[in-house]
Amino acid sequence: MRKDLAQVDLVELVQVEDIKIIIKHKNMHLVFYFLTFFSLMGCNQSKEKEIYLIQSGFKGKVNVIFNNAKGEPTKYENGVRIYEIPKDGILLTQFKVQEGLIKRDYYYVDGSGKRNPLKIMTDSENTNDSEIGIFRDGTIGVYGDSNDKNSLTYQEFYVTDKNKLEGYFTDESINEFNKRVQVKTGYKF
Repeated sequence: MRKDLAQVDLVELVQVEDIKIIIKHKNMHLVFYFLTFFSLMGCNQSKEKEIYLIQSGFKGKVNVIFNNAKGEPTKYENGVRIYEIPKDGILLTQFKVQEGLIKRDYYYVDGSGKRNPLKIMTDSENTNDSEIGIFRDGTIGVYGDSNDKNSLTYQEFYVTDKNKLEGYFTDESINEFNKRVQVKTGYKF
């Protein structure tokens, strides 16, 4: 048995030495980065694209709460997941959560069904501070203890402008939203 362990260590040592040799060669680090990039892109291919439809004029925090038996049934459009965000900003869905690199598109939808794209923004972007867009895209969290089978996994984002974004992070705003989630889901956390 000791001999088997020694053989495994030798193989691992050889692999580590091979990596060191490859990286030492000039410009090989670029090859390493490209291989990593394409590997990640390959992982992304199994993820389903997502579209979020938000009523025109809505501004606020949005939570999509996954794996909810009483939630909205799964809905697809040309192979793309569709999430129709209700007026209260809290969607319960039967979809399972996806993690990783996911292509997401966000739209305001008017009364006639016309979709107007919303830009995904970052807090540090040099943009018009009053432009409405999507902030904190792709944030995943859990209400309750993640080890509890009844905990709620959610994705959240904010439909707002940069000037008003920080207002959603006050204790009052957070507590008010959490109370609405508890009422809608029946889950206390």
